[in-house]
Parts: sequence; C-alpha cells; structure tokens
Amino acid sequence: MGRLARFVSVASLVALTLMLIAAVGQPLFTDDTWWHLAHGKAYAQQGPNLSADPLLYAAPTPPAPAAWLADVALYGLDRMGGFTALRISHVLLVLGILGVLWSLLAKASRSLTVACTGTIVFICLATYRLIQLRPHLFTILAALLLYQWLFSRSRVPSMRQVAYTTILLGVWANVHAAFVLGPAIVGIGLAGVLIGEALKPKEERQFYSTRIRRLAAAFVLGSLATCINPTGFEPHFAYVIAGDETPSLARVGDEWSSIDLFSIPIVGAAVNPIVWILVWGLLLGCAAAAGQTIRAAYRSRSEDGFNFVELGLSALSIAAMLFAVRFVWMAVFPLLFIATSTRTRQPMANSRGSAMRIALATALVVLVAANTTIGSWPSVSRALPRSWSDYSLGFPSQKYHAHTVWFLRDAGLQGNLFAEYYMGGFLGYWLAPELKTFVNGSLNVTRDAIDSNLPIRERRGARDGETFVELLDRQNVEVFMGIRLPRQGSPTRPWFHTTAHLEGAPGWIQIFRNLSSAVYVRDTQTGRANLEHVASYYQAAGLPFDAARGFEPAAVIDVHPEWAIAHGLVPTYFDKIMNEVNDRSSSTRPRALNMLAEIYAALGVYDRAIAIDTERLEQIPNAVVAQRRLTWSLLRTNDWGGARLAGHRLNALAPTDALSQGIVAVATRAMTDQDRIQAVARLAVFSHAEAARLTGGMARPETRSH
Repeated sequence: MGRLARFVSVASLVALTLMLIAAVGQPLFTDDTWWHLAHGKAYAQQGPNLSADPLLYAAPTPPAPAAWLADVALYGLDRMGGFTALRISHVLLVLGILGVLWSLLAKASRSLTVACTGTIVFICLATYRLIQLRPHLFTILAALLLYQWLFSRSRVPSMRQVAYTTILLGVWANVHAAFVLGPAIVGIGLAGVLIGEALKPKEERQFYSTRIRRLAAAFVLGSLATCINPTGFEPHFAYVIAGDETPSLARVGDEWSSIDLFSIPIVGAAVNPIVWILVWGLLLGCAAAAGQTIRAAYRSRSEDGFNFVELGLSALSIAAMLFAVRFVWMAVFPLLFIATSTRTRQPMANSRGSAMRIALATALVVLVAANTTIGSWPSVSRALPRSWSDYSLGFPSQKYHAHTVWFLRDAGLQGNLFAEYYMGGFLGYWLAPELKTFVNGSLNVTRDAIDSNLPIRERRGARDGETFVELLDRQNVEVFMGIRLPRQGSPTRPWFHTTAHLEGAPGWIQIFRNLSSAVYVRDTQTGRANLEHVASYYQAAGLPFDAARGFEPAAVIDVHPEWAIAHGLVPTYFDKIMNEVNDRSSSTRPRALNMLAEIYAALGVYDRAIAIDTERLEQIPNAVVAQRRLTWSLLRTNDWGGARLAGHRLNALAPTDALSQGIVAVATRAMTDQDRIQAVARLAVFSHAEAARLTGGMARPETRSH
C-alpha cells in the first residue's frame, strides 16, 4: 500500500505540474507584466529615480522604484530574447519554486508521499500567483530560500548562509515591495528559537548558542541590507506613510479579496471552493501540529522537539492568507510545519497505516480532479490557446483589442487616454510617451482617479450633479478607448461594455470603430491635431473620413470590405454573409440577415440594423432576437416612442427571457430622458453565444514585437 500511495502522489504531482507549466508558459497574458516592462525600459535609461511616471498622465508622483531591479531584468530579457525569453524564464522560475518547496518538504517529513502531497496542495492554492509573470515570484522563491538557509532541519546556519541571506535581502528590497516579509521571516524564526530555548530546563538553556548568534546576525545584517535601495527607509513604511490619498486596494482586483472561513465561495472567484477547503485543512493541520509541538516541548529534552519556528511562521502565513487571497502562496510555511510534525509522529500499526495511505491516495486523486472543476483550473484554462499556432504567439492580441491599439500607434495619436484598468499596462508599453493612460496596475494614481474609474465604466458622473462628459473633462481625458460588446453578464462577474459610451456625445468625435472597440477624441487643441493625424492615416489607406462626422463604419465597409475584415469591423466570413443576403432565393438568407443586423448593431450603424430587423419581423413576426435587437437599436437612437411600442411587442414575445426583459424595462418604464440614456448605456443586447459568434469571427490582430 505504501508503494501505491507513493505512485499516486508522484503521478498526481506530475500531472498537476504539467497542467500548471502549460498555463505558465502560454503567451504573455499577465496585465501587469506590460507596465513592468515599460518601467524597466525607463529605469534602464534614466536610473531608478524617475522624474515623472512614464506611462500615466495624471500620476501624482514618479513611480516608486520598489521593483526597479525586477523591471530592468524583465526589460533586459525582452530586449535580448523577446517574449519567448520572458516565457521561458517564467517557466524556469516556477519550476525552481516547486523544486525548492518539494525538497524542503521531503527533508522536513522524510517522506516522498508527504512531499508530493504538500506540493500539490501548494499548486492548488497558488495557481493564480504562479501563472502571473510579476516580481512576486521572486518573493516566493526568496522566502523559501531564507527558510532553507536558516531554519531547515534546525541546523546551525553557516556564516556563508548568513552572507547569502544578507545579499538576498538586499536584492529583494530592490525587486519587490513585499521584501519586508524577509526580515519578518528571519525575526519570527529567531523568536521561535528563543522561545524554544526558554521552555527548556534552566540548566539546558543556551541563549548565546552559535545558532542564535548567527540568526541574530542574519536578522540585523539582512535588515540593514534592505535599506540599500533608491529610497532608503521609505519602502519599509510605504503603506503607513501613503495616507488617505492612497487608492483602496480592494477596489482594483480580486487578489485583495479576503478569505471568509464561514462563507462557502462560488466557482470562478479568486477565493474558490478548493482554496477555501484547503485553507481550512491547513488551519486544522496546523492546530494538530501545534498541539503536538506543545506536547513535545514539555516531553522532549532535545531541540528537535521544539517547532516554534514553524509555528510562528505558520501563524504569520495564515493571518496573511485570511487578510488577502494574494498571500495564499505563504501556505508553504504551514505545509512545512505540518510536514515536520508527520516526521515526529509514532509509526502507525500496519492495518491503520495502510488505511491512511489508501485514504491519502484517494484524497489526492479527488483533489486534482476537483481542482479542474471547482478550483483554479476552470478560470485558468479558459485563457489557454486552443492550438499550437496560437500557443506560439508572443501574447494574446485579441485580449488587448490590438486592432485598436495598432490604430492608435500607427495613426500617431497623442494626449491623455482613458482605457479599461487591465489595458493600461499594455497600452503604456506600446503607446507611451505619445499617449499616456489614465490608470494601470501600478496604481500610481490618486484616490479620486480610482473613484472615477467605475463611474466612467458605467457612463455616469462621480459627483453629485456631474455628467459623464463632465467627469471625463475633469479627469482631463482627451482620447477615449471603449471596449467590449453589449452582451449579457455572468452571475459571478459584472460585464462592463464601454464601446458606445461616447456615441453622439457633444464635443467628442468617433475616429475608429470595430466589433469590439471604439476610439473617440475630444474636440480640443490636442484633439484637432489628432484628427489631422487620423485624416492622414485614412487617406493613406484610401478610406473615407470626415473630421466633422467622424469615422463611419458603414461607409468604410462599403468602400473597402477587405480593410474592414482585416481591422475587425466585420467577421472574416462577411463576404459569405453578403452573398447569402443578396441571394433572395437562398434558404440561408434569413440567418444571414440576422447576422448582418448583429454586425450593424454592434458597430453602431443603427439605421441599417433597424431596417433589417423591421424587414425580418414583417416576414417572421415572432422572431424574438430581431425584436430584441430592434427595441435596443431604437433606444440607442433615442427614439423613445418607437422603442416603447417595440418593447411592448418584445414583452409579449419573450416574457421570461431575462435579456429581453432588461430591454423591455428600459423601453417601457416611465423615466426622464437623462435617466433613460444612462440606463441604455449599460443595457445588453447580445447573448453569450451571439457575442462569441461575432468576436470569434474577427480576424486575429497582428502580434507585433519591438
């Protein structure tokens, strides 16, 4: 049975590791990687103390150089080997983390099965952290190395290891803001050793032993080494001195979600059911290990009986994990604590031991399988490329709406750009300094900027009496990039679509539009210069463009359908759609008309969408999708009377369809024109399947390299 348990544990670890590495090595998809790369370029050229933020137009200060060394390293890899070098380095770094952890668990437990089990638990907990190419990976590896050099198996650290620790902490302070964990780990470990000594009989206490002296030296020298950074002591107290103007971290990402032990989470959230179950398991396992440690402290006269180092580190780790899910990687210390306790237990009787090994093997198989359904894997796998050709690309250009980004770059636009938070780093990498963005993952923005982010996404003002356009003016936005189709949201995550937010807005001109995004410029001095750049760009492409009317998708499609296909205005199969539409005898014409109406509605060409859907409803009066789209299009054109009549018909056709009923409510309820405009801006019209068909048919944007 022992051999079976070992085989199952190794096989499970290998399978899970291969899945993880497939996700780690995929085309660059970590949003923050892009601004780290761009910062790295600035640091390499100007040094760590920049005079201004190279990417954000409204940053209150230059970026804090907390990760300047990591950024320079990433930039160097990018320059030397491109995106491939970054991906390979990411894979090697993650494999290094897993290798060090497995080795520590094996030494702590003296068991192959326990080492594999602990590593599996860590992967299930920390998948989201491991698949992101960010400086925090160095923090995970550094924490493990500190433990290995100073505390593994209660050995006396050598002077060389003390020197390694000092160097590591000095480097860490220039690589990642979480370097303060380094002195904390050393300090807590030293305190654990001192507590262990204090609990010994008085005649056996050795408070000045070689181990304690060297740990103290590592703590003092390492702490001093962390001050060797561009801003000295400031990073040690960054959160304390930031003050009220610091944006609330909970507003900007799931990674700051806390773990509620008494609330079962939903699948797809950052705190998923597997994470929740495993955190409970760690708590119970640490409680059992702590009880054993306390008993051993009074029973044993040997230093091996005192596990207060692991106990203290486990307490720190669990507190951090419960505070924010981004710290789940700190499960390494509770896992080491539990692994050490398994080594000190008395061997079980054969029958009981066999039963335990069978139970463990079964639990591992169940855990790995469950992780693919209710753990991190469903969310992770959705982003994975579906073919080797896709996997070989440098980055997922569709994710970042690269059609639009390349337009901004090639047309030579300048000024202050608003785009979605997750897009900020990618846009900064490719467009700065000509175009600087409103916000990115560095969060070098004011609280007011963060407070304005959600209202902008919802097309409303942020202050009492403030309109959406007034908010954009107050934030000095000169170029607006909207993204996403107005499709139905999911139960677990809101869906914000901003593509049409500035349709018809006074003082704003649309200069580009495709199925999933749009660009508008403000009618200012900068905007007028941008319009000249855009006019030259379209003239060179042989496309119609009038600076007063803006970009007209229908005219571009009519004049140059090949360009429209290449830039995502219409699907790649648009020619087939038009052939079927023009063949009035074709049995597929109704389907083609429906798809054409979808395209026009998505592009904001509402007159053509309305004409097609009106024709279809004359032929098929109970066509729910056409009636839904017609009602929505009438709302988008501010035809309140027509929308009200269409809404009543839609209500009769689809009384139980949630998507249709959302449109019915806005079309038929009494409200002011301004309130209705606000409601229409957030209104979805496409189902998941309809939206997927539209975006799935878009030509892949070019994947460029610097």
